[in-house]
Amino acid sequence: MVDFGQYIAGPLAAMILADHGADVVRVDPPGGPRWDSDANAVLQRGKRSIVVDLKDPSDVDVARRLTERADVVIDGFRPGVLTRLGLAATDRTVWCSLPGFPADDRRADLRGWEGIVGAATGHYTPNPREGRNQPSFSALPLASSYGALVAVNSIVAALIARERTGLGQTIEVSLFGAMFEAIGSAYQQLPVPPVVPFTPCSDIDALASDGRWVHIVMISPWHYEWFRDAFLPDLGPPDLESRQRVLDLVATAPADEWDRRINSIGVPCTVVRTTEQFLQDDDQARATRAVVEVVDPELGRTTQLGHGVTLSRTPAAVAPRRVLDSDRAEILAELDEPVARLCPTGVELAGPLQGVKVVDLTMVLAGPSAGRILAEFGADVVKVNRPGYWIIGHCHTNSGKRSTLIDVSRPEGRDVLWPLVADCDAFLQNIPAGRAADIGIGEPEVRRHRPDVVYSSVTAYGVDGPRSDHRGWEPIGQAATGMMLRWGGGTPRFARFAVCDYGTGHLSAMAVLLGLFHRLRTGQGQHVSTSLIQGGAHHQAPFMIAYDGKTWDEPTGYDALGWSDRDRLYEASDGWLYAVGDDLPDAENFRTDTVAAWVERLECAHPLVPIEALMEDGDVKARGLSVVREHPGIGRVRLVGPGQRFSRTPVRLTEPAPAPGWDTRAIVGARYEDLADLGVVADRLPDDVMLVL
Repeated sequence: MVDFGQYIAGPLAAMILADHGADVVRVDPPGGPRWDSDANAVLQRGKRSIVVDLKDPSDVDVARRLTERADVVIDGFRPGVLTRLGLAATDRTVWCSLPGFPADDRRADLRGWEGIVGAATGHYTPNPREGRNQPSFSALPLASSYGALVAVNSIVAALIARERTGLGQTIEVSLFGAMFEAIGSAYQQLPVPPVVPFTPCSDIDALASDGRWVHIVMISPWHYEWFRDAFLPDLGPPDLESRQRVLDLVATAPADEWDRRINSIGVPCTVVRTTEQFLQDDDQARATRAVVEVVDPELGRTTQLGHGVTLSRTPAAVAPRRVLDSDRAEILAELDEPVARLCPTGVELAGPLQGVKVVDLTMVLAGPSAGRILAEFGADVVKVNRPGYWIIGHCHTNSGKRSTLIDVSRPEGRDVLWPLVADCDAFLQNIPAGRAADIGIGEPEVRRHRPDVVYSSVTAYGVDGPRSDHRGWEPIGQAATGMMLRWGGGTPRFARFAVCDYGTGHLSAMAVLLGLFHRLRTGQGQHVSTSLIQGGAHHQAPFMIAYDGKTWDEPTGYDALGWSDRDRLYEASDGWLYAVGDDLPDAENFRTDTVAAWVERLECAHPLVPIEALMEDGDVKARGLSVVREHPGIGRVRLVGPGQRFSRTPVRLTEPAPAPGWDTRAIVGARYEDLADLGVVADRLPDDVMLVL
């Protein structure tokens, strides 16, 4: 594999693949990576190093010979740059480009800095939940982190297609398109007013007696009831008065004690940590290998970002980054070796996972997102929900799936499940560690019906370690890993989107894809897993490194406007824009003219686009990033679509998610009526069960 990427997205994608066994050749310009940052100890680890000057014709020839021999190439150049250099994919190559904007976008020549893409995709627009008019800048590089995750999944899917067809292909994963994965269902438009499951007690940041914050999640009504019964039996409904009583209660004991006591009754809770604390002091982070120790040649002993997924048969491993250009002689010698040729099989695929069958028993956002991603790659996904259990984020996360309502905790329900399992390639569940076995769908039980299945688990904290059995929701991933305190500048603050859930969904899809690729070559299934804390860690990849002498100085808090004085948000006379450059005017001068005038005048600038306007943008609609479809039993819904582009096996917009249970009768068959009378199956949710579209 050859990595031409710079900054975050491309190098992060290549690092993930290096951790999972790829032989990655890192190609840098003279002087090394363009971003001079300690993050390179993370982003460049596990790769062999060579310096290539693409302004030198002889070095361009070296680059060409490298790419001709590669199975995978990653680049982050603006569209057209590599073509001008004479570098192009061969039929054997999976070539993934990560530009800031798509090749056919009017902004394709605009440098895809993180802040520019963030402004273009509504990342920094004022958060309506906070009641502030000033933009909400975040140092979380979501365009880059999602770009990396989408790129890895796309590359592995394309490698699966290559195993089946003998042909590689080109992939474009623009950072602009990847950001729609972070937006998810946040700004979809529905035919009915949205159901809002939140109360004043759904998410509580409470200051404990030792001055540390505790985050408690009681979105589920039964979690609130469990908390009430255990600690405040006379607590009333989940209103503002009850919220204050919870705050007062937590103030009476230290944070670690509340963490232990609240989790012991099954209510999701965590001590709110900084990234530094997560890296250096969190036993669970080490147990799940979300954090690893690496001796870096420049920084010495470091604690840094670990692995996003856990694979039972083919575990990931780390190696430190190499000294710049230290592998030059070895790499050049390999250029004289013959190129391995692939033979086209004649198989034609409509999607990389055409013919792959998935049974998806996951709930809420993270797990179902994995099934949705696999469906976009062409898999046939059957979604199984409980007949009397609420469903959240249905239209987006269950897009492309057949929908059934089956109570698999009952023997009769498992009798319906097992024929589906016997015919499936991957089985997805996100029940807290150990509890899947309690209801009869643990890995051994599933594997008895399909021995080579890829069995996938999604949890809050991972399948091993002291907190492996704790429950979790989106805020747990943010609070436990340092995301909330960075966003709030020392006070917990919730990210604008459900970034841990959707990011963990991509990691879960990654784990399944890696498992399917391994099974394609060996015939062996395995247990694959990921967690919310692994998702939260990967969104902070540039900050996920600790060592002696480390300075934690990235921009944080409500008043942050950008990465630096020359890479930030500016207020013009009629709105806000993001600009990057060495010769920018002082902030006060921007107020003398309009946003449009400054964007026209500056070399690298973009208006701050409201997300509502983004979803209605004509070009966004034309690219399938904002789509309106008729969902069976639901009505017309606008939501986001996939942004990556494949040259041979395109990622297509999936069929709209139908109403829950829509396909139950067809899947259950003649036994439907008898099982429905027993309450084991249903073709619709009861009226009193919450459905969050």
